[in-house]
Amino acid sequence: MSTPHGPCARCGRPMVRQRAGDGAVPAGTVRHHGRGLCGTCRTHAARHGELADYQRSTRPIADTLAEHAVLRTFGGLEHDQVAARLGIKPASLQRQLDRARTRNTRITCEEHTR
Repeated sequence: MSTPHGPCARCGRPMVRQRAGDGAVPAGTVRHHGRGLCGTCRTHAARHGELADYQRSTRPIADTLAEHAVLRTFGGLEHDQVAARLGIKPASLQRQLDRARTRNTRITCEEHTR
């Protein structure tokens, strides 16, 4: 689920959360569609190759797993140190690792360094 943190980063219009089953959008607001953009601006940015200019607010689990594997294997860092390096709390890192284990998602160091 996407969560806005203020107005659209491109057009400045106020945004509301996007959730399945929501009714009409309140007057004067637009729905959030990721990367801090409303739907219109996200579509425009994607079509014009500008989407990478807007930072993601979430981290793909594959990226977390890959960096975790590299830091643990090659960096010799402990769990808390890896979490600090990734900029997240150790408990959040553990939840992501548990979630990946449940989904049977695996990324090896070799896959990440190619």
